[in-house]
Amino acid sequence: MWDVVHVNENWFNVDNDGRKVYLVRNEVVKRRACKSKRFIPKVMFLADVERPRDDVDFDGKIGMWPYVSQVTASRTSRNRPAGTMVTTSSRFTLLRTATSVTCDEDVTVTWFLKVGLLKDVMLCPKCDGAMTMSVPTKSWRCRRSSCGDVQRSIKADSLFAKSKLPTTNAACLMFDWASRKCLTGHLASQCLW
Repeated sequence: MWDVVHVNENWFNVDNDGRKVYLVRNEVVKRRACKSKRFIPKVMFLADVERPRDDVDFDGKIGMWPYVSQVTASRTSRNRPAGTMVTTSSRFTLLRTATSVTCDEDVTVTWFLKVGLLKDVMLCPKCDGAMTMSVPTKSWRCRRSSCGDVQRSIKADSLFAKSKLPTTNAACLMFDWASRKCLTGHLASQCLW
């Protein structure tokens, strides 16, 4: 219970309906970029919080990330010229493969095996033999008769051991994280999708 990371997402308005502005002499009021308060766009933020540790450096706040993307404006408008970088809400528009992978849990597990996030073979705790992965049951099984059909599930013995998320949601989070890392260029050469 002590090693749980709480993940929460929340919607926020990009701007307020009314705003008080203090101006200096000869300063021009900037024009708002939306028609009315009905058209104020919303942005989703994902926040991670954990229990504070004993050391001084970590206060329990892991991070807060907006679901936004930087795109170039395709047309000239009265707000900006064409080609200007504009921040837009991505609203979970992940990679195209993310939707195909996360539609079914069996497909998700197969993709995790292909990418290397799950092992094909695991060591049996009873006979030290090889346990093979069975995608329909989402577990590793030992086929030897001396073991009595030992099974280890994905939820208990993998990187999802303490996660309460379904594997499809975990895949969505991984896709989003990887797409952000690949966009920054840090892992662009290692990006698998």
